[in-house]
Parts: sequence; C-alpha cells; structure tokens
Amino acid sequence: MPDKGSSWEHLVRLHTLVRFLVERGENGAALEEIRARVYPDEELKTEAFRKKFGRDRDALQKIYSPDGDDADGGDVVVEEKNGRYFLKSSYGFMLPMKVNDGEVQALITGARLAGHFVKPLGPSAESLWNKLKKQFSASSMLKGDRLSQAISFAMPVSEVDSGGHEAFQKVVQAIDGRKVLKVREYEDHDGKKAAYTISPYALYFKYHAWYLMGMCPERAPSPDSLLPAVFRLNRMRLVEILPDARFIPCPYSPEELRENIELDFHPANPGRMYHVKLRVTGSFARPVLETEWFRGEKKVKEVMPGGDFCVSYEVKLKGLERITLWIMRALDSIEVLEPRELKDEIDRRVAVYLKRTKERKS
Repeated sequence: MPDKGSSWEHLVRLHTLVRFLVERGENGAALEEIRARVYPDEELKTEAFRKKFGRDRDALQKIYSPDGDDADGGDVVVEEKNGRYFLKSSYGFMLPMKVNDGEVQALITGARLAGHFVKPLGPSAESLWNKLKKQFSASSMLKGDRLSQAISFAMPVSEVDSGGHEAFQKVVQAIDGRKVLKVREYEDHDGKKAAYTISPYALYFKYHAWYLMGMCPERAPSPDSLLPAVFRLNRMRLVEILPDARFIPCPYSPEELRENIELDFHPANPGRMYHVKLRVTGSFARPVLETEWFRGEKKVKEVMPGGDFCVSYEVKLKGLERITLWIMRALDSIEVLEPRELKDEIDRRVAVYLKRTKERKS
C-alpha cells in the first residue's frame, strides 16, 4: 500500500468525495459533513483542510474539463450554494459497480429502445450508445442491438419533428414541476387547429404514439364541469410553460390514474364501467391464454368435442377503444357476448368496411 500523502491516497480521496456527493444528490452536503466523511483526520476550521478541499475541487474540474475526451460541458464541479456543496452534474458520474451479462444486455438494449420508442430522446440515446461502445465489448453491443431490433421491428412509433421534440421536453418539465402549459397550436384528427391551456399530469404511450392527459378549461363541456382531456403529443406546436398560471390539480391519485389508463377509461365519462365477455376460438385461443392483455382479466379454457378448445374471456374495462381494436385483429376467432355497446361497435365497423368494398366493386 502506498504511503500516506501519495497520489494513490489523493485518488482514493477524490473518489470518496464524488461518491459521497452523488449519494447526497439534490440535498447536497455541509462542509462539516464532507470533512467527517472524506477528511476525517482534518479539523474543520483549519487552513490546511480548506486548502486540501479547494485543491480537490480544482482537481475534479481538471479531470472533467471540456478538453477531456468524454466531456459534456466542462462544468462538472463541486459547487457551493447557501453553505452546502453539490455536484453540478451528478448524472455525469458512474460509480464502479459489478454487472453480470444479463444486466449488460438490459442496459445496452434499453439505450437502443429509448431512441426508438421515445423519439425526442433519440439524439441522447445515440450519444449514450456511442459512450457504451467504449465500455463494453463489440459482441455485447451487437447482441443488444439485435435484441432491440427484434423488439421494435413490428412496433412503429409516430414520427416527431424538431418542434415535437421541444414540446415533449416541456411537457415532462411541466408535469414534474406542476406547471401549466400553453399549447398555441394543436391539430385535431380532423385537421382543425386550436389553442389550449393544460394542467398536465400524465404522459403515456398508446397506439404507437405518446399522449398527454390533463385538465383543460377549453375542452370542458361547461365551466362547472371540468373533466380530464387527452392530447396526442406529436400534434402539439408552439408549446410554452406558464410559470405563474394556476395549476388545476389532478382529480386522481397516481394509482387511480394508472389504473384508469390501463383500463382504457374515457376522460369525458370517467365513472363508466363495462363488463366484457368474449368467446375465443380457432388460432387466437392459445395466444389469449399465453398473454395478459388487460389488468384483472379472467380466462377459462374449455375443451370442445373433437379435442379443440375455446377460451371464455372476461374483463372489466372503463372504455372500449382498446378492446375493439384487439377484437378486430382476430375477428374470425372472437364472438362478443357482452356488452351490447361493444357488439354494436364491431357490427358498425364491419358494415362500413363491407359497404366501401361493395362501392368500389360497383
């Protein structure tokens, strides 16, 4: 072991300082806390301690300077605010850790999938990918790339232009800070444009696109009946945060909100519940058994004469849009038993399709 005062001791001390401030995160640490953890042999009020701490801060600045190969901005330093010390960019430090092959694959694959499913993170995901190349073997990177492609090949995501990228980041910022958004231009599915003020509280991925849910006075049926509204993110333009506007709180707890989204509730009719009953046969019966499609679903396998089987399927949902699309993908294998509204919607879609087909032939 090198003697005290050597470069080895200095390296260990710098590592301990970084680790301690990473652990403290946004809370930071008082000078006395830093002394006790990193410089236990020094007295707090001595000039020697303050000089040593100052030299260590300068050393970290040089290590993470903009002239370094992997520098992201050059200002990754220990900074002081109101008597407490912070890592200005704590996310730039990756502490040593042991990872197995599976964890490496999860990390690499996740970086690739982030760029595919979250288009606004595409440039950051690509930058992270290039940094991971320097940390892991070429074979590991290739495996992660192939696995991410296998997952995403059949999962297209709506394109988002540069304006949509900016809107995405502002939406995330507004949700985290409980701030009001002003969307100066939103284009509905029929091409009509309007401006909206939104108190956002949920961002989620559905039907190959990102959606935002929030309270919007302009979408309310009346001033006295404010209900949640849903917006497709890639149709938002000219988005800004209104820091001083009154934020309308979410009427649901985080658990209720997640359950509502999973069960496909319609924001304009949040109290509605549908008891869906289906009979599934043919080639779609086995996939129904093998996959959990909706939370709380019940499936019973029933053997039919001749050895084939069918599935009695039940689930309680707060909306019918998702399950309608699900049924349409395997219409020749599914019989809708309940509710009446679902039967009627399937019949309507089939009738429209047959009508258009007949008109094209005539």
